[in-house]
Amino acid sequence: MEKATQNIAGRRGGGDKIKLLNQAAKVAKLYYEGGYPQRTIAKSLKLTQPEVSRLIQVANALKIVKHVINPFYLRNLEDDLKDTFPHLKTVIVVPTSFSPGEELEPFLDSLGEAGAKYVAETFASNSSIGVSCGYTVDATIKAVTRVRAKQTPLLPEACKIYPLLIMKEENVSEITPVSLVSNLVRGLPEATGSSFQLPPDRSGKSNYDHHPAITELTNRVKKLDNYLVGIGYIESEHESKSRKNQKSRDGEFNALTANSKLSKVLIDRGARGEIAHQPFDANGDILDLDEKPLSDLKNHFLYLPLETLKQRVKDLNDEVNVLAIGGGSNKVDAIHAALKGKFFNALITDAEVANTILEREGPPNI
Repeated sequence: MEKATQNIAGRRGGGDKIKLLNQAAKVAKLYYEGGYPQRTIAKSLKLTQPEVSRLIQVANALKIVKHVINPFYLRNLEDDLKDTFPHLKTVIVVPTSFSPGEELEPFLDSLGEAGAKYVAETFASNSSIGVSCGYTVDATIKAVTRVRAKQTPLLPEACKIYPLLIMKEENVSEITPVSLVSNLVRGLPEATGSSFQLPPDRSGKSNYDHHPAITELTNRVKKLDNYLVGIGYIESEHESKSRKNQKSRDGEFNALTANSKLSKVLIDRGARGEIAHQPFDANGDILDLDEKPLSDLKNHFLYLPLETLKQRVKDLNDEVNVLAIGGGSNKVDAIHAALKGKFFNALITDAEVANTILEREGPPNI
């Protein structure tokens, strides 16, 4: 086995052990979990089939694989991400992964369980929590509810929950802020919440932006103790057009932009992801929603400025916890861009996303 390890290292130009472990884990994942033949893996990763075979041997000999990815490998990914992006205080990498076309629920459950564990261990009792929207946030809140059902005395008590978005929509779905705030209030012991959903402004004028209750809420959410946000990706024009044959998902950013015919505009302006319905480009720079035609999006929601989260994360004296949750191969660009934007100081993602981002970044600057 040592000979096999040395042979591979030699073929790779004397690469370090971590790089070898990462590649062995990636090959083993494709072979054992994906069920792909070695020749297919070799072609995909631009390796020879004997190299793939030896990498599988390495993965088994070093106990990277025991039908699941070894936790030590996940810790390496977590540490490497923190070294590469020093603004991160916490990184949690789950072993499951997701690609379009696969079943989504088990993957969301995995992210949600990790999110609930973070909430239980990090958020203090009597603190304030802001939530955005989306399926990963929903999965986390559902996992929090399951923890409470087990009567585990770990969850923070008497928290105050706030939405980071106020939707100007008639419909309410499971992933809109008003629903998520309500669900988290039920999930945390003795929690209370503050949330409301606005009816659409049929007059074409904004009658809500300067309402005293909304002004008070938007000012308050800038100063919360904790934030729980999802990371969304920007659909391609083809994906956007395919929505015509799909059931609409109220509250989802891509559904909103597709209905507003702004998907192509976002792509043309370099958008790669969004947090709290605010898009940003590949460098993590926030797109200007005051410019036409993107300003039309503001007719659908009010929001906590993403720049506020960025500044709070930047302030080393600020003890705020900003947890972002996102994963799946379709979100790699969005998560990578969000990391560059430094919008959060805690991240939960999957091993495949973590690996891909670290490969793009190269060796961390330590």
